[in-house]
Amino acid sequence: HGHAANERGLRELVGELAIASPRFRGLWAAPSPRGPVRPGTCFFHPDIGELDLRTEIFPISSAPGQRLVAQPAEPGSRSADALVLLSTLAA
Repeated sequence: HGHAANERGLRELVGELAIASPRFRGLWAAPSPRGPVRPGTCFFHPDIGELDLRTEIFPISSAPGQRLVAQPAEPGSRSADALVLLSTLAA
């Protein structure tokens, strides 16, 4: 139930951004913007335990020398479920 609501919210957000921004539409329609993937990193959180995350690095073309670093969990993994739990604990 919560997963479907999250997906619906994400679709609505993408729709709003696509309507408001031609640049966003172009970027969203482009091939996957996935950056170079680095080996995984393991973190320990006191409330949810161990998290195995991968590291993706994206250069920011409008800000040379700067990068966006994302550390997502693999979809469907225990770490992904733990991150969802963590988001509810923080709310």
